[in-house]
Amino acid sequence: MVSGFLLVVVLARVLPKADYALYSQAFLVVATLTPLLSMGLSEGLYYWLQKPGHRGRVFGDATLLLGLVGFVFLLGVFVWTDLRTFLFKDSFASSNLNWLLGFPVLVSLLLSLVPPVFLSFRLYRRLAIFHLVGRTALFASVVIFALVFGSFQAVWIGLALGLSAQYFLGLMILPFNLLHGRGKVASWKTQLIYGSPLWLSAIFGNLQVQADRWFVSVWGTPGDLADYTVALSVVTFLGSLTSPLNRVLTVDLTQLFLARETHRVARLFWRVLSINLSIFAPLVLILYFFAGDLVPLLFSGDYLASVPAFQLALFLLPARAVSFSSFEIAGGQSKVVALIFGANVLLMCILSYYLFPKWGYAAVLVSNILVTYFFSIPAHIVAFLKVLRVPLFTAKASVS
Repeated sequence: MVSGFLLVVVLARVLPKADYALYSQAFLVVATLTPLLSMGLSEGLYYWLQKPGHRGRVFGDATLLLGLVGFVFLLGVFVWTDLRTFLFKDSFASSNLNWLLGFPVLVSLLLSLVPPVFLSFRLYRRLAIFHLVGRTALFASVVIFALVFGSFQAVWIGLALGLSAQYFLGLMILPFNLLHGRGKVASWKTQLIYGSPLWLSAIFGNLQVQADRWFVSVWGTPGDLADYTVALSVVTFLGSLTSPLNRVLTVDLTQLFLARETHRVARLFWRVLSINLSIFAPLVLILYFFAGDLVPLLFSGDYLASVPAFQLALFLLPARAVSFSSFEIAGGQSKVVALIFGANVLLMCILSYYLFPKWGYAAVLVSNILVTYFFSIPAHIVAFLKVLRVPLFTAKASVS
């Protein structure tokens, strides 16, 4: 979270704008394809690791399967020139580092299996060590290569090394004594069947987050993508501060729904919403009025053009005060969440397509804001009320 935001700040200042645009494009590929290729296995671990007889088997199976998928992707990117050009653009796809292009995706797939283990066994201290030390190593690796060599290719090598270091750290502190058993191909089918709705939900949820960047990448210029990434970085960083809470909530909420303690679920919803909104609301006002000074201070004067987009993006922050999908997935509404996310992406695509010729990449932000507040949040509220089955505002009154 913090390291990711600082990385954007450092790279935007150190790299030429064209190189930073290439990095934004390549990292977008990693962020999009990791959940797409994970097939819901990492999300399914939260369920399977609650069953003692399946712990070692499912973790071993998931690691082996995602390793194979990641290797096939790495090989495909290395061999298939058209795929490299489409995903990573011409400038880097034709370099002599083609063998390394798909490597961050492979390691990211394996990394996605580590946090569910720590959370399922409530090893929060190990999880904190994994994130803090691992992300620090990743940050240091990328920044050192950027400062020394100052090119996109060097930064990509640093990213590959940093992700590898983070994964090996996770392996070192995993509770293997709790993960008894050996992987068997026979359990792959079971995991894939259970994880399919979670997979769809993760895909659409990720597409909802990344789709706007893809629209700018496809319809705009590399400079537009660099400006847009910078404009959205602060909101992405502040919104990501709720991610660890959402992961912990996924485990706790599942147990509350299984115990049919929906009144406690409703009270927890209001508590999370009120705390986060009390922080986000004043932040939006402060950042909006000081955006003209903040953007060049953080990212250099090359990104002054992104100030209006930065101000627009701030209106998305209050919508991230609570993760509706965490509550709905815990209540068994994974398919509904996937449908809502898919509809969000479709509506954003339609609006952005018609508005982009007039407003440029700012049209993508406007579309995102309109879809979020006039479709996504109302749809999530309806879905949440169905699974909750208790008066939501009554629970709010009991909290206050």
